[in-house]
Amino acid sequence: PSWWVLAGIFAVNAILKVVYFSGLCQADDFSYGVYAYSFFRLPLPWDMTLDFRALRLALLLPVSVLFRIMGTSEFAAVLYPTIVSFGTLLLVFAIGRRVAGTAAGLFAAGVFAIFPGDVIYGTMLLPDVLAPFFMTAAVWAFLRGDASSGRAQWWWLGAGVSMFLAFNARENSYWFLFFFLPFAFDAARWKKGLWAAAAGFAVPIVILYGFYALKSGDFFYNLHVAESQRDPLLKS
Repeated sequence: PSWWVLAGIFAVNAILKVVYFSGLCQADDFSYGVYAYSFFRLPLPWDMTLDFRALRLALLLPVSVLFRIMGTSEFAAVLYPTIVSFGTLLLVFAIGRRVAGTAAGLFAAGVFAIFPGDVIYGTMLLPDVLAPFFMTAAVWAFLRGDASSGRAQWWWLGAGVSMFLAFNARENSYWFLFFFLPFAFDAARWKKGLWAAAAGFAVPIVILYGFYALKSGDFFYNLHVAESQRDPLLKS
């Protein structure tokens, strides 16, 4: 049965993550741990000296909550990205099954389960696992909306919000918006509710970046700080 095969694939992925467990092992993840621990405790300077990684709320907020519930530990720090990486595995199966059948979904999940990037980053406190999860969730929600007759706009709204979370977790995730570009020229989909995907992405950004503007005086403060410190590609 397919669910037994899928359970075996999950087990293989879990064993690999235990064997190649990373935990807190390099500079960025310790910084994320400090930012998550100090969330709501320390004021931010709101100038160009602020580390742009402190604004990746999609990563920091859940870890901050886990720290408050479970205490500060390496296990609590990597629990959220580990759960998220298993979620990506499930979504890969769901997308494959929806597009090309159960066998395709199991094959895709099997390949993903042994993919070195997921195995290594799946137990690290970094956004490198979060961005693929939210982008994959956006694809899955989009496909569900495309197949839905009465609730398409709600699925597509979820797809847009998922893309916002991917963008917040890692700013250069914006390139994945090109996935939606071919569908933007379909008038029938816009009438069906594709506008909800655009709203789900744009409205949270306007709210969040509006808050940044109130604090720093710069609507694109997040992107400008990231561009000046780390990622010149964001200059465009």
